[in-house]
Amino acid sequence: MNHISTLIKKEFIEAIRDRSLGTSLFSTLLFTGIFLFTTREKPTYLINTFIPYIPLIIGLTVGFSLSNSIVKEKKEGIIETILCSPIKLKELWLGKTLSISIISAAITTLTTHIILIFNNYEPNHTTIFYTLFTVPLFILACIGLLSFIYFYLGMKQIQTINYILFISIFLILFTILKIDITPEITWKTTSIITSFSATTLTITSYMINHTNIERIVLTVE
Repeated sequence: MNHISTLIKKEFIEAIRDRSLGTSLFSTLLFTGIFLFTTREKPTYLINTFIPYIPLIIGLTVGFSLSNSIVKEKKEGIIETILCSPIKLKELWLGKTLSISIISAAITTLTTHIILIFNNYEPNHTTIFYTLFTVPLFILACIGLLSFIYFYLGMKQIQTINYILFISIFLILFTILKIDITPEITWKTTSIITSFSATTLTITSYMINHTNIERIVLTVE
């Protein structure tokens, strides 16, 4: 547990100092500004239409951007050195996943609520649960899966899978959100995304527990 808390603190500080965070913040601010400007005429309709998507898009964008640090560390051989220490693979995975997810979820939650406030939108209990629990869990599940893939695959494979995974997640989201034809967030939509996130996180955690460290080291080029 001590290793995990130390790793989370270290990774959290490094993520804050990462240039990718500045780029993500700028992109998020730009997106927020454009969205607020375009929703002035029909705020309620547009908010109800886009609120299922906005937090997920922002969270994934920020999370994917920050997760590039894992690829950089792997390319530079830093991860190989860490894995040769007493730190376990799951501890390293958990430290990186949590640190990136916390920052991504914080930015996502803040941005979403700014949009809601500026549009005078009063969220119901479902929307509050969705933005404060379902979305962070979804971000955690996606970043956890992405981190595992970055650890497991070689550098050339990572470049290919990065785009495939990003597109696949959005296709799955689109399918889930279309199951419930009501444009606003409902408990049905929330429960489906929450279940999907919990299942993905559980499967990823299982795969991490059964991954050989030597397999990870061999992928470092």
